[in-house]
Amino acid sequence: MAKLENITNWAALQALLDTPPAVYSRQIDAEEMTAALNERVKGQAHVIGDLARFLQQQWAKEKRRRPVANLLFGGFRRTGKTELVKAMAEYLYKDEKAILRIDCSELNTPEARTRLVGGYVGECKGQLTGPVLNNPKRLIVFDEIGMAHTMVLDLLLQVMGDGRLEDQSSGKVADFTQSIVILTSSEESWALGKLQEEIGDPGELDNEVKSCLVATGRFRPEFLGRLDKVYIFKELDRLAFGGVAELKTKDVARAYGLELVHIDEAVTRKVVERAYRDGVRSLEREIGELADDQFAAARERGCKRVRLDIDDGGGMVITEVEETMASFESTGNPPELEMAASVALKMGNVAADYCLELVFIDPYVILKAVEWVEWMLRFSARGLEYGIVGMLAEHFAAAREAGFQRIRIDMEEDGTIAIGVVVD
Repeated sequence: MAKLENITNWAALQALLDTPPAVYSRQIDAEEMTAALNERVKGQAHVIGDLARFLQQQWAKEKRRRPVANLLFGGFRRTGKTELVKAMAEYLYKDEKAILRIDCSELNTPEARTRLVGGYVGECKGQLTGPVLNNPKRLIVFDEIGMAHTMVLDLLLQVMGDGRLEDQSSGKVADFTQSIVILTSSEESWALGKLQEEIGDPGELDNEVKSCLVATGRFRPEFLGRLDKVYIFKELDRLAFGGVAELKTKDVARAYGLELVHIDEAVTRKVVERAYRDGVRSLEREIGELADDQFAAARERGCKRVRLDIDDGGGMVITEVEETMASFESTGNPPELEMAASVALKMGNVAADYCLELVFIDPYVILKAVEWVEWMLRFSARGLEYGIVGMLAEHFAAAREAGFQRIRIDMEEDGTIAIGVVVD
């Protein structure tokens, strides 16, 4: 990457930053949401793209009589259903704490109904109605819905159909019209996966999946008829599993106060070889066994930004990456310009991940990226990373495929981003 002070026209960028920002809109940008969710959830692009478009439509409605969406996430365990729920909550409601998770394995008796909606007047509020009364903007997850008692399913019929449910202890009505209801199920995973492979039409697949679930005897047709969308998660192949491994490795590094800016492909391959058979939940353990000592040592040395490689003996090697923003931080520049410098630096780091040297960035591209990143930071502390990767990953991949090495990023008159090759 070129020196940061030469990477763009900073005077022109400052003039753009001084222009009043556009008014924030609560409407969902489906492409933006797709990019953000795909950054966190690997191997389920077929779910995420359709989900983002559907939620964009439903989110735009000003008045509703039912929840924003009633969804079923089906398929094998450990395929990203929980991670997608977390990413959705962070993106839509600004906080993963907006998730209300209900474990249906604990709701397999008739008493479960009272637990959800409360008992007699004066007793504690229900585990479902109480939180929604306190905050109706929630993502409500019924985990493994097939284990729930039929009385619980009857309650859900009312929630999904009418968007309201009375709390029996207070007499107040909980409003679910600002919530998203998600049911997860691993029922008939093999059969549902086979249906997904054989049927390309979404409407036909939806009907066949519901018929398959009705045949299990656990779900009535009228219950499944309340669902807006059914999504079947695929088993993760090694490539998608490698993507998850990279995210987990960055998370482990972050726990040590380190920003991991590059991971050698050999490191990811070694993690995948050790963890693939046992699934996603074994990743953090395997990463820890391979790299915890190195991460701890890097922290002791005072490192902040590092890269992770593998030596000839198969051991992990952590190297500090030089910070190149000192000239901006030391001159007392305004926060907006320092944010722009952070964005430009991150662009260079992401380009380097694709074996590209970023030489110049159009100020208008940086401005667009800053606006996107600042908006993404409303939902995630990792907004800088999400924003830049989501904005440029496809462009960098195409540049690498074209054989580019040194590149510049410009903005066309229609607002689209263009990657150009720089020749010495």
